[in-house]
Amino acid sequence: MIHYLAEQGLRVPEDVSIIGIGDIPQSRFTVPALTTLHVPRYEMGVRAVDMVTRMEEPMRGEKILFTPSLVERNSVASPRQGVAS
Repeated sequence: MIHYLAEQGLRVPEDVSIIGIGDIPQSRFTVPALTTLHVPRYEMGVRAVDMVTRMEEPMRGEKILFTPSLVERNSVASPRQGVAS
């Protein structure tokens, strides 16, 4: 998306702010580095294996919430920068 916007003559984050989801390793190497939501994939995997291997307890109706965290990099404009004209 950042590359496409640049082709269209738009600047990130000056004209458009971009946020990704997943915090993949490449996020920190884009130009500008991509602000993203970090999803706790490892913890989710551990919990999933635990649920699948629990044969003695039913899993019906069980809800598990994982909290993502914001990884702030350079692809989002600061509120102090205001709106581009």
